[in-house]
Amino acid sequence: RRAFDPTLRDNNLNADVFEVEPGVWMTFRVADYQAAQLKPIELVRDAIAEELKAQAQFEQAQSIAAAIQAHWDSGQAGLPADIDRDLIQLASFSESSREGDAQIDPDWLRVAFNAPAPEQAPSTQMESIAGRPIVVARVDAIQLAEAAPEQQAELAGALADIRVQQEAEEFWSQVNSKTQVNRP
Repeated sequence: RRAFDPTLRDNNLNADVFEVEPGVWMTFRVADYQAAQLKPIELVRDAIAEELKAQAQFEQAQSIAAAIQAHWDSGQAGLPADIDRDLIQLASFSESSREGDAQIDPDWLRVAFNAPAPEQAPSTQMESIAGRPIVVARVDAIQLAEAAPEQQAELAGALADIRVQQEAEEFWSQVNSKTQVNRP
């Protein structure tokens, strides 16, 4: 925070030393500084227009995705009748792995794998990927492949390890949020 302090910057002084991780200390100095300046509208007009257009498209995509998710959450199949199908891309991931395939990007597929497991009705999940594409996934059922007994034991062990790790992280998260930790 103090790195851009005018006194430090103007006198070419180092910022305060701080610990970035246990046993690793760092400081820095601003070697070159240029104050922010307004750019003429002629230089930024096209970029502003593109950003406004992209924002409008993103808001339209969010609206369409929300309508699809609401349609599916109400138990209906297919897509809502009032959706412009030219604006969306449909893909089935019935036989896909987490790596995706030629038709489905792995980042898009991640949304389906983040959806809760369906119980009585299909589950849906909607996410924005890197701030732009909106993905809505519907999971009707999950079928796991048969595994040999030794693979089942390995899976059970791995899941137990994950649970212990998550519980430990939650414990330390609670401890750190409730107390001030001081290091020598």
